[in-house]
Amino acid sequence: IAQSREGFHELEAKLARLQVDNFIFDTNHRVLLSSKLNEEEFLHMTLVRRLQDDEATMVLSYAAFKLLDLDISLDRKTAETISRFLHPLHRSREDNINEEWIAVLTSKLSARYSRVRVKASHEIEKMAYTANTGRIY
Repeated sequence: IAQSREGFHELEAKLARLQVDNFIFDTNHRVLLSSKLNEEEFLHMTLVRRLQDDEATMVLSYAAFKLLDLDISLDRKTAETISRFLHPLHRSREDNINEEWIAVLTSKLSARYSRVRVKASHEIEKMAYTANTGRIY
């Protein structure tokens, strides 16, 4: 983290290596995620913003994010354990879906999002709905 004389805040973060171990009993892979051994950093992030005392919003003049390859070692037992941890209900939602629920949801979404925007002009609305017409493939 640095502040330059020109009024910029600079944040730079580098991560050379990443490893997430798998502590689930009796799995095939002991390492769940790992970065490859490279001369470059595995993760490199840079953000630069100009100090603006009178502004409520933060404006970034430069942002860069680089993420190199990850090795993922996942077996069925680990995937099931993670799934049970993330989703407390063991039954999937697809088992409980009926056609009446789909029809009600579709009508609600179409009523809410198919209205013409009052703020946009007619030409912009027409362009949005006919954006792909006239192309030659």
